[in-house]
Amino acid sequence: MAGPSRSACTRSRGHAHGAAGVALSALHRLERRGWISAEWQSSDNNRRAKYYALTRAGHRQLRTETDDWRRLTAVVDLILGMR
Repeated sequence: MAGPSRSACTRSRGHAHGAAGVALSALHRLERRGWISAEWQSSDNNRRAKYYALTRAGHRQLRTETDDWRRLTAVVDLILGMR
């Protein structure tokens, strides 16, 4: 484990171990669904890095997921008597 992954693992007391692999799997899944695009570029320290951006379809999906989340939390708030 190197660089940011090691740092995250240290700061999280080991709980972040494997998080990079989980994040990478999620990014690949989002890319396959057409919700993000990826492009290789040089990073700030002149290393090759993959940069991701939301596509139009990704923006639409984000709006849908956000609306669904807001509806769900509104129902939970009602059930808990918070509204």
